[in-house]
Amino acid sequence: LDRIAEAERASYGYERPVASALLLLIDQLDEIFADVISEDVRSRFARLLAALAATRRVWIVATLRGDLYERYCAVPELLALKHAGATFDLAPPGEAGLAEIVREPARPAGLIFEADANGRTLDERLLADAGRADMLPLLQFTLDQLFLERTSVDGEERLTHAAYDMLAGLSGAVDSQAERA
Repeated sequence: LDRIAEAERASYGYERPVASALLLLIDQLDEIFADVISEDVRSRFARLLAALAATRRVWIVATLRGDLYERYCAVPELLALKHAGATFDLAPPGEAGLAEIVREPARPAGLIFEADANGRTLDERLLADAGRADMLPLLQFTLDQLFLERTSVDGEERLTHAAYDMLAGLSGAVDSQAERA
């Protein structure tokens, strides 16, 4: 980091020293709990993270599924790392949060959730079918598939009930993709 800071200082001609830090993103920290990972490797990995964080120049952000949180807390080195730093445990989204997750990205993309003959929109149907926050990955996958199957009607890009039915709903979306694969 010092070499990078010095190179940046020289490159831009700054008179004062340049501060540098590293943001380490660990997506799916879940993998550390795979059956093939030994307790020793898990412990050494946690100690490495602790050493990096102790420099106060490395920021660590990690994602972990909620169902593995208990296993995380059972590893003393990981628990110590959590207690030593600033942590933010993100709770699953509630009903309003889930609705925002489904609807808000569609707006800037100009996507319309189609309404059926009874006036029920596809986003309402998706949210009713999802029902709970642990369905988020399946909901994301289904929305991706619906986006790929979108149709253009009167200059509007629509996510349709027909495409959702073709996927066989939330539960069928993954099954359909697996069959195609």
